[in-house]
Amino acid sequence: MDSNNKFSPELATRKISGKLLEKCKILWIPNTYFLGYFPQLAARQRMPEKTPKRFPLADRYIDETMSASQMNPDIEAFLNKLSSPDFIPKKTIQDKVEQSIAELRRREYFCEVKIADYVEDNIFGNRLFYSQNHPTPQVLMEVARRILRAIGMRSDNFFQYRELIDWTNVNFSLIGQDIPLYPSVTKFFDIRNERYVYFANRGLWDFHGNFREFQREYIKQWWADKFEE
Repeated sequence: MDSNNKFSPELATRKISGKLLEKCKILWIPNTYFLGYFPQLAARQRMPEKTPKRFPLADRYIDETMSASQMNPDIEAFLNKLSSPDFIPKKTIQDKVEQSIAELRRREYFCEVKIADYVEDNIFGNRLFYSQNHPTPQVLMEVARRILRAIGMRSDNFFQYRELIDWTNVNFSLIGQDIPLYPSVTKFFDIRNERYVYFANRGLWDFHGNFREFQREYIKQWWADKFEE
């Protein structure tokens, strides 16, 4: 993000800041990030390049099971296992939380605007991220509030109309390439504002569903890809 950007080199931080007037004040902010909700997240390695990336974010629990299987497993029985509120051990989730917060603090070390403290203080009770680097409007508004504070501006007037915006509307948020919360994760964080509807890749297709529907389609796609290789 600093000297390069996966979307375009022209969007790199140093590229943009180099075009600003000398009198412009530059504030460094971190790429807001949190992996604690997503212990299943894994790098995509198996899917062939020619296959449409309908599920660009991989699930290691499914991938490992499917890779070890010689035949398509009983999907409903497999989904029952994944849906157990005790499927992912508490220690696994807690370790992921601690690692993720530490990584966010490392990323924001030289930034004037920081957000790790807010994430750490608010991860329980409300879901703060749709995916590891797609925060909810709640987090984005806090980042905006801190930016305004850093440049000496009041934020109360800026946010006075926020109640008029339907933040559940996908057009007003970063919903669209979601990672489903495992029931064991929802239980661990005592999350009460969960939508229970997830988009796999809204920019490519319109599929969305609850946890079981999402994972069922993921498994079917996984098995279809296996025969494309």
